[in-house]
Amino acid sequence: MTIADSRTDLAAARQRRGEPYPGPDPVQAYPDRAALLRERAQALNSLVREDFSRLRALYFLGCAGLLVAAVALAAGSATDAVQAGADGHGGERMSTDLITFAATVVAAGAALLGLRSIRSRDRLRWQRIRAWYVLERTRAARALPPGDIPAELEPADQHPPVRDRYVRNQGLHLRGNLGGIAVLVCAICLLVVLTNADAVSVIPVTGAAALFTTGALAWQVAAKYGRRYRWAGERQSVQATERNRRIFRERLTAPPTDTGAVTKPYRVLIAACMVAPTVVILGGICIARPRTAANLGVIVAGALGVFLLLLPFFLVGRLRERRALHAAFHTAAAALPAGSVPCAVHFGLNEDDSHDTEPATWDRGPARAGAAALTASAMHLRGPAGEALDIALTDILGAVYSTQAPWLGDGSLDLHLHAGETIELRTPRHKQLATDLTSAGVRVLRA
Repeated sequence: MTIADSRTDLAAARQRRGEPYPGPDPVQAYPDRAALLRERAQALNSLVREDFSRLRALYFLGCAGLLVAAVALAAGSATDAVQAGADGHGGERMSTDLITFAATVVAAGAALLGLRSIRSRDRLRWQRIRAWYVLERTRAARALPPGDIPAELEPADQHPPVRDRYVRNQGLHLRGNLGGIAVLVCAICLLVVLTNADAVSVIPVTGAAALFTTGALAWQVAAKYGRRYRWAGERQSVQATERNRRIFRERLTAPPTDTGAVTKPYRVLIAACMVAPTVVILGGICIARPRTAANLGVIVAGALGVFLLLLPFFLVGRLRERRALHAAFHTAAAALPAGSVPCAVHFGLNEDDSHDTEPATWDRGPARAGAAALTASAMHLRGPAGEALDIALTDILGAVYSTQAPWLGDGSLDLHLHAGETIELRTPRHKQLATDLTSAGVRVLRA
């Protein structure tokens, strides 16, 4: 019996006992890459299928419904008991309210225990999904003998399609959308109940408690699938980055061609062709229907007002990021060679678990700020905690820089090494770095 067969039997036994599929073994436990991919596909299919289980969803809805009813009845019973004592109608009425309150507290405790078990299992399952997903991305896994890999398991980044289960039409999954809608509806209804309640009475308090509890539970659902969606988006971004890097690496290894000089006029022409019809249509509407034009003006003014309200939050975030960058820059720049011109950079922008080599650690390790400088013989990278990496110019295959709009973030410069690694540097001085690399004899492309 092979290791994969024994683990499959163990996983089946655990599933019969109600436990999620176990986490992955060390890569060295697999004889070849085919065995690893087969078990990875089986594990991910099992875990993701459980994550979307309708039976578990019904169990959650049952516990949530019991909790909402218990909280609402407890709030109503407590309010009625207080009113009965204030009105002097104690006795049997107050005793009934206290018994109801005690029973609802017990029911709420049982519902909370059920929801706690669901939440802990969700965390364990999600941890194992991420562990299985990144298993094949490590250098040790890719160094295994290939074996007989089934066609349906390659490329491993896309099969099984785990990311697609958490993204629907490039948006949040249906359950996450329903949770967000429920939060909004509960907030509106709670606002209506609180603003229309003349005095403290049983019905408004019961309704407010039910709406607040329902909104909190719906928020948990929306947050859960929001985290899944962000993870899927990050994985798609990693895959897109790797695909773009392969394309530019092929261009760097190919003979240089002069095709970039004629691209800008075409971009201007395309932009003009897109903007001109819009201007003509809006001008015609303003002339033919002034009232419609006024309504459009009000809509545009409202959208501009929302933008101006949100703009300070964005600017504060950018300011904090720039301050953190410069604070780390001054510490890291002190370790650079004397006479070099340092620049502040961000490292570790493509976070992933596969960073077995030192250059990969700088590219895919934890995000941090630091400093970089170019000398006549090497590119010097320094981190805020004393990390250092010196890359000889002869080890650099080429570089690719891309420019972003200033309000979106700093531009980036990808250093492609002959060893196959790539390091992304995000810095406000990416163009200056690209110019200096070109002057040093390194081939530089623009994305």
